[in-house]
Parts: sequence; structure tokens; C-alpha cells
Amino acid sequence: MPLRFQPKLDKIVEILLYLAHKRPRADKYQAVKFLYLADKEHFNRFGRPITFELYYALYYGPVASNALDLLNGTDAKFRAA
Repeated sequence: MPLRFQPKLDKIVEILLYLAHKRPRADKYQAVKFLYLADKEHFNRFGRPITFELYYALYYGPVASNALDLLNGTDAKFRAA
């Protein structure tokens, strides 16, 4: 049976706010890519992701589904893996 995690809304929002402060010219697609890279690096160092976000592989790279929903202003479903 696979493990199922719930995405952490507070961590997703904190990272997006941090990125908005550090990279003010980044668009929303760059922000979700940075979110993926942060989760990947944290997983490699500490053995667990920061946000437990569900990522989809799209043509231009991985996309954090709930974070993109928040940035688009749509209702984030908080899909669990």
C-alpha cells in the first residue's frame, strides 16, 4: 500500500511568499518550479519534502498542482498523492 500524504497549505504559502520577496519578477510558473526544486533539495538532504505537494510532469517541467491553483485564484483541492 503506498503512503499518502496531505499537502501542507501553510508551508506552500510560506514558500510562495518567500519566493515573492526574493524573486519579485518571477511569474507563477517559475514560482511553482522553484517550489519543486526546494522540495527536491530538502528531500535529498533530510529525507522528506517540505510541502508534501503533489507534482505533475508537464511538457515544460514539474508543476505543483495545489500551489498553481492558489496562484491562479482557483479553489485548491489539496489533492493527496
